[in-house]
Amino acid sequence: MTDAPKSGLLYASLLVWGALFAWSFAAYLGMEPEGDGFTRGLNRVSHFFGWQIAAMMMALVCYGLARHQPRRSLARRLGHVPLVLAGLLFLGLAGIVAVTLWTG
Repeated sequence: MTDAPKSGLLYASLLVWGALFAWSFAAYLGMEPEGDGFTRGLNRVSHFFGWQIAAMMMALVCYGLARHQPRRSLARRLGHVPLVLAGLLFLGLAGIVAVTLWTG
C-alpha cells in the first residue's frame, strides 16, 4: 500500500487550494479599481488578500492531511507545496514592503 486512506481527501483539498489560490489572482486582475485618490484600487487588494486567507487555511488543511501520508511519498510532498508557496508569497510581500520603506 503506497498511500494512506486519506490520500483522496488530500488530493481533493489540494484541488480546492489550487482553485482558491488561482482565483485570488484572477479576482485581483479582473476587477476594476474603485474609489478616488489614495484609496483607488484598495478593493482589488482586499479581495486578493481575502482569497489568499482562504487559500492559506486550505494550505494548513493540506499540510495536516499530508502528515498522515507515508514518508517520502508523492502525496506527502504535494501536501507541503501549498504551505511553501504561501510562505514564499508572504516573504515576497514582506520584501516589497521592506524595500519600499528602505528607499522611502
